[in-house]
Parts: sequence; C-alpha cells; structure tokens
Amino acid sequence: MGDPFAASESERRYRQVQAELAHANRVVTMGQITGSIAHEVNQPITAAVIRAQAALRWLGREPPDLGEVRELLTQVVRNAARAGEVVGRIRDIIKKVPPGRTCWRSTARSAK
Repeated sequence: MGDPFAASESERRYRQVQAELAHANRVVTMGQITGSIAHEVNQPITAAVIRAQAALRWLGREPPDLGEVRELLTQVVRNAARAGEVVGRIRDIIKKVPPGRTCWRSTARSAK
C-alpha cells in the first residue's frame, strides 16, 4: 500500500491543476466573447459616425442638401438602434431570456 499522505497530496495537486485549467479556459472564452461583442457593437457605431460626418459635409454645402442630410441621419438612427439591439440581445442571453422573446427596444420601437 502507498503512503496516504502522498495520495492526498497528489489529489490536492490534481484539483489545483484542474482549477487552473478551468480558469484559463474561462479567460480564453471571455476573450473570444469580448472580441465578438466588440465587433458586433462597433460595426453599427462606426457606420453611424461615418454617416454623421457625411451629413455634416452636406450641411456645409451652399445651399445645404437637407434631403441628403435627412437620409443620412435616418441611417444614423438605424445604426444606433442596431447597436442597441446587439447590446439588448447580449443582455437577454445573460439573463437567460426564453428564445423568441423580442428585445424590449424592438418592441417599443415597433409600437410607435
């Protein structure tokens, strides 16, 4: 028979290594999730900024092209709403909302 102290030390070390591996796995997973979230949110925000900059240029013309500005600002609003929907879906995932439930932002917007 082996030394009981050595066996318990091996078990302790095994549990410690398991905990370290689990932590490393969580860190890697969070890095991947964070990158994905950043990409999904950044796209519509970047599009909104580009369109807002274009709208400012159209306003700076003589005479300003208000029709073009209106169209661009409509797109800015859509892009900002899309970013909000991404965040809302992420919140729903975290809250374990049942599948098929609509984000409250979408519901409120469609009620207008």
